[in-house]
Amino acid sequence: MYFKGRKDHGDLRGAPQLDRAGRSDLKDTVKRADAFGAAAKKAGCTVREILWTMGPYDAVGIFEAPDDQVASRLALSLGVQGAVRSLTMPAFTKEDMGKIVAGLPK
Repeated sequence: MYFKGRKDHGDLRGAPQLDRAGRSDLKDTVKRADAFGAAAKKAGCTVREILWTMGPYDAVGIFEAPDDQVASRLALSLGVQGAVRSLTMPAFTKEDMGKIVAGLPK
């Protein structure tokens, strides 16, 4: 998942992997994505896109959340459903990284 949060904070990114339940109910993956979109909207988030991928992670979701807490709560709620495990990590734009490295000691 890609979380676009506050302007003054780096983004969080994550990638879900289907767990045993998710693989056994693979035909429902699109329905689960729709349900995630509805849950995101209810939480105050906007889903931009969900992409299914090949490789170690099964999907990438792109959505915006008002803050890190809302984004984390939404990601956790996805995991509680039992169809996926997710990996989240801080991520920064080029502009954000420029500000970070500008503050490094000389």
